[in-house]
Amino acid sequence: YKLIITSLLLIIAVSLATAVVINKMILSPIGRLTDIANKISIGNLDLEIPIESKDEIGLLADAFARMKVSMEFAIKQLRKR
Repeated sequence: YKLIITSLLLIIAVSLATAVVINKMILSPIGRLTDIANKISIGNLDLEIPIESKDEIGLLADAFARMKVSMEFAIKQLRKR
């Protein structure tokens, strides 16, 4: 029984550690990007979009930043007309 209990405790510990890492590396950055995208969608183009990594999340943040710049440019062009 000791081996089974030890194994279960180890599995639980590894699962918790994995959940914390996934939350920190994936879910939190996506949550921040979602919040920024929602604010931009209602017209707040003054926000900075942090690019914190060079992985897929960082590429997504960079795409959002480029989209924001394009939106600012388009709005300026429309106001000139």
